[in-house]
Amino acid sequence: MLQQPIRVLQILPALHVGGVERGTLDWAIALKQMGHIPFVISGGGHGEKCLKLNGIKHITLPVGKKSLKSLLLVKHLRRLFIELKIDVVHARSRLPAWLSYLAIKKMAHKPAFVTTLHGLHTVSPYASVMSKGDAVIAVSKTASAYLTKHFSHHLKTPPVVIYRGIEHKEFPYGFQSSKDWLAQKAQQFPEQMTLKKVLLPGRFSEIKGGMGLIPWLASADTNFRLMLNAYPEESKFSRKFYDALLNAGLSERVMWLGIERDMKQLYAWTDVVLSVNKKPESFGRTVLEALSIGCPVIAFNHGGVSEVMSELFPQGLVSVNDWSELSEKINLFIQDPPKVSPHDLFSNTEQFEQTLTVYKRLLSKK
Repeated sequence: MLQQPIRVLQILPALHVGGVERGTLDWAIALKQMGHIPFVISGGGHGEKCLKLNGIKHITLPVGKKSLKSLLLVKHLRRLFIELKIDVVHARSRLPAWLSYLAIKKMAHKPAFVTTLHGLHTVSPYASVMSKGDAVIAVSKTASAYLTKHFSHHLKTPPVVIYRGIEHKEFPYGFQSSKDWLAQKAQQFPEQMTLKKVLLPGRFSEIKGGMGLIPWLASADTNFRLMLNAYPEESKFSRKFYDALLNAGLSERVMWLGIERDMKQLYAWTDVVLSVNKKPESFGRTVLEALSIGCPVIAFNHGGVSEVMSELFPQGLVSVNDWSELSEKINLFIQDPPKVSPHDLFSNTEQFEQTLTVYKRLLSKK
């Protein structure tokens, strides 16, 4: 018989800024609102405050620390699963998944074990755990194909494709940046407020493809600026990128924004958003957020990003690594801005309903 309410424990490395972390918090809150009982285990982070405000229990454990000592957590996790009477353990990352898998393996009364593949990891035995769930969720057809191609012998059933979603009211179509937010930016960038802005959103790293944008920037109108969610001294790669800009005489053409927590303000201020990852992404949340606001996006035609763009804004797709085509499209979109139509696809509501269906199907078999 199916228990109600369902006691769900999500486990992930930490609760800092990121798509997986945001999705975990959103799902925990939604579960509670539905009358279920959510728990979260992680190494801690900013998201703890959000859970506390919503009356959701968080247990701090170093489940993301890659060390042999982490195996000592297996018995502790097993004891927690029993004490909390967990019905579903939902793992969202490799090490927490392994620890949960090993903990559940020796339990007499096993909770359902669910994994969600959020990233296209390097294929290895270590990554195989994401295919070992009683149910395996893939955040796109791209992620599902990766699992089927590399780990089919581990899959108990085919992956369930459940696209990640957003709360559309958090990214309302036609949103305009607030006066207070713009005033703050005017203090930071007093001489650049009226210039044309191209945004490369998300955590700035080599895989984001930023180096490929330097030739475009060199040839583009001096009225254009590239915006980055980083500071020059933030990381080894950001310093490398800044040095490349200096060598090319382009250091004044980049706006270093740092971390922006209210992304809808930034999308609304931006003329064009880019997705030029070197490797395909499993989904591409920033692309969805920007398009939902109504901001044009130009993206390489691969991975989960391609799936979102094909549904919402196919005219923004360009061939992978075709930097010439990309440059032409950026210039075109800034000179003649295309209209992005409103939509209600890829919603949190749809994602949550489908995930709950997976849980209920597993529990109905117990």
